[in-house]
Amino acid sequence: MQYCDTYNENIFTYVNNINTEEGGTHLSGLRKA
Repeated sequence: MQYCDTYNENIFTYVNNINTEEGGTHLSGLRKA
């Protein structure tokens, strides 16, 4: 682990082992939680 003062969010979502590039409802629900 290394400290840095920048923010970069990389979230990769999958449904049934298929990458959902546009996120989907489960990603928006996770962000609201």
